[in-house]
Amino acid sequence: MPFRYQVAQGGTTFSGNYHFDNVFFTTSGAYCPANHLDPDGNKYEHGHLPHNFPFSDNKSGFWLTVSEQWSDWAWDAYYTGYTRESGSTFAKNCYAYATGAPQVLFSSGYSQFTAASSVCENTTKGKSYENSDHVIAFTVVFNEYSCDVKHTSEKNASSGVYSKDWTWYAVVASVRKNKL
Repeated sequence: MPFRYQVAQGGTTFSGNYHFDNVFFTTSGAYCPANHLDPDGNKYEHGHLPHNFPFSDNKSGFWLTVSEQWSDWAWDAYYTGYTRESGSTFAKNCYAYATGAPQVLFSSGYSQFTAASSVCENTTKGKSYENSDHVIAFTVVFNEYSCDVKHTSEKNASSGVYSKDWTWYAVVASVRKNKL
């Protein structure tokens, strides 16, 4: 799973991919020891990843023990203007967070937890948007002529959860460029 960290707050951001050894991954329809099921009661493709901080990395040229705090600093810089709701973890990815799935969900199982919808679809279901490799959860407010995205929240790889409240002009400029 991708990660980011800074050894000093505001310093250089290092990134890479963390590989988990001895982690249980299911395939579609496979047995899960925790019996995780989708909302329709079906098995789904997923993995059980640990929180896994601290971990060792040598992206800086030296072997370092990367802490959750170092990860938070890097993701805080990435999500400037957002509010961090939780600390960094590998336990869930964006798919699992946005859909409310109990474990890390891969894109192949995304549709089992959420129906494809337009931003302005009038539904009581939680909404999320998938742009092929990242999922963002959002809420909209309906008015007389349209609807506006008022809030987004997301988890990105090893990050914590980040959220942001939007005004209409910011929605057009920022959220839509992210293909919401």
